[in-house]
Amino acid sequence: MSSYLASLFQRNDINWKAIGALFLVANYAFKTYLNYREYNVTLHPKPPVVVEKEITQEQFVKSQNYTRDHLKFSLIRDTSELVKELAILYFNLLPQIWGLAGKVGSYLGGVKLFSGIFGGVTLQSVLFFAIKKTLELIYVIPRSYYFDFFIEEKWGFNKQTRSKFFRDSLLQIVVVQAFHAAATFIFVKIVDFFGGDFAKYASVAFLVGLLFIQTVVPTVILPLFHKFTPLRDGELRIKIEELAKKNGFPVKKLLEVDGSSTSSHSNAFFTGLPWNKQIVLFDTLIEQHTTEEIVAVLAHELGHWKLGHIWQITALIAALVSGNFLLFTAAFESTPLAVSFGFTGASPIVNLVLFSYLSWPVDFSFQIFHNIVTRKNEYQADNYALKQGYKDELASGLIRMNQKNLSSLDTDWLNSLCTISHPNLVERLQAIGYDPKEKVGNLPEKDRIINNEKEETRG
Repeated sequence: MSSYLASLFQRNDINWKAIGALFLVANYAFKTYLNYREYNVTLHPKPPVVVEKEITQEQFVKSQNYTRDHLKFSLIRDTSELVKELAILYFNLLPQIWGLAGKVGSYLGGVKLFSGIFGGVTLQSVLFFAIKKTLELIYVIPRSYYFDFFIEEKWGFNKQTRSKFFRDSLLQIVVVQAFHAAATFIFVKIVDFFGGDFAKYASVAFLVGLLFIQTVVPTVILPLFHKFTPLRDGELRIKIEELAKKNGFPVKKLLEVDGSSTSSHSNAFFTGLPWNKQIVLFDTLIEQHTTEEIVAVLAHELGHWKLGHIWQITALIAALVSGNFLLFTAAFESTPLAVSFGFTGASPIVNLVLFSYLSWPVDFSFQIFHNIVTRKNEYQADNYALKQGYKDELASGLIRMNQKNLSSLDTDWLNSLCTISHPNLVERLQAIGYDPKEKVGNLPEKDRIINNEKEETRG
């Protein structure tokens, strides 16, 4: 198959740019169709029977309206992305960026530091990707601003100031550029050194980089955007430590992050090396949930760790990238591919970018498979929490989290299959055999008092 693909990429009579544009339009059309199906689901007049005792009609209508706003924004986002990508292809902007990178590289090549480390084509490749990525990140800033300060603020979720938004946007560009520059440099050097056998070495490098990012981002990068503080002593900390000890989870740090500085959405996660883990709770999660519910949510997260889901998903992602690298071996030296997109000659990093326009069928198929696996893992993690004795607490925690985040109670099956990695609330409650009891409203009085004390302590 690889030899057949290689022969295809050596043909001069195939318009690869047209095929790439066709895939862009096909992807946009299908996503729009999925959004249309999902929008119709949000028109249901009443909540599903499973949660009709827990969710008020007012809460249901509010979540439906919020979901519709998200779907409308998705249409704006997808349309703007399609226009951007088609404009890039139509006006041959990628070759122009490559030429600009070459001019800047020629200038920097006179600097001993750059010439000694990078060399001509390597430096041009790094600059090409840097310029391209910077323009893309700047392009999405107005859209992100609209989402945060109009849609999220309309529903009471946005808590960040405009100065923080622009500061974080600028910082994001710097951080992303640092990672991309390193990745581009390593990839080009691997191709230069190993030639047509680069795929397996690039795959190993990607896996190492992925593990590095999973370790470094939560401990080094996220603190640049948020404030992390040790979880204060008290009942919650004691119960989390007991849960971790019971499950053999090597937790070294329990941290609270000020998620409320940007959003009132809540979450929890754990990070770190296999022998040195830290659990991170959003302050919004602590404020909005009972201690028992938080412990139940963490029991679910520990289920992912105990059942090997994290390594499983990492292996899946690595397999996708390895597969794409293997396919790319047929195209990495293809001059016809580069010429079709307006370039004068082939280059590994250029051809990799161009190949991404053609890999949509593979990426889309993987996304569906990834969603299926991830949804299965969510059910298994819920079941793990049940076996820990947190059935009712997990159910009430999921319901309250759904209410606070205005998450959709129901989803279209096809859209769920193609784009949604987690089961919705109804599916999860049915899977754990939850028996509807009563509405899950505000926190009990004792928990409101506890959380008020937490807030005063932070103040």
